[in-house]
Amino acid sequence: MTSTIDRPARDTAASLIRRFRDGEISNDQFENQWPKGSTDPALSALKDMIWQFYDARYEHTLTWRHTLKPDGHEAFTRFACFADSDLPYEWPPRDFKAATGLGGFIITVGLLAALIGWANFGWMAAIPVVVLLFWLDWRIHARHDQAQKAFEAAGDVTAWPFNRADDYEAARRTAPSDSRKP
Repeated sequence: MTSTIDRPARDTAASLIRRFRDGEISNDQFENQWPKGSTDPALSALKDMIWQFYDARYEHTLTWRHTLKPDGHEAFTRFACFADSDLPYEWPPRDFKAATGLGGFIITVGLLAALIGWANFGWMAAIPVVVLLFWLDWRIHARHDQAQKAFEAAGDVTAWPFNRADDYEAARRTAPSDSRKP
């Protein structure tokens, strides 16, 4: 799979990732300054992955109670190192933040509806809703598991967004100084 590399957008992204990681900018500033309209698939994948590391409900920096753990700090460094590189993004498309969000919401609302139906009409009214919800939950998890297996088969997941650990090590040697730290 070949992809377009948007060098100016990647440079902006690498800087934003480092500044966000180091607590220099907030999550809102990170999102607002993120390069938009690029055809480089690495940029949307990086943003979706980084979204998992912060609370989007309110503005904050990655300091104090939101400080990254060492593995999160290393991941941000790896993400910035990839943005600095000229390597193409070789992973299959994947929405890192939507694996269960809407499905979980629908199941929660459905369970509330089943509870209300049971309270008002007895347990027989709740059975179809509960069966439907179990089926929906099974489908959501089956689809997520299938996507996860395909994703894991595409490369070395521990080196993501690099496809191979060797590519990451080579990029670390030529990237800005913070990428050379373990």
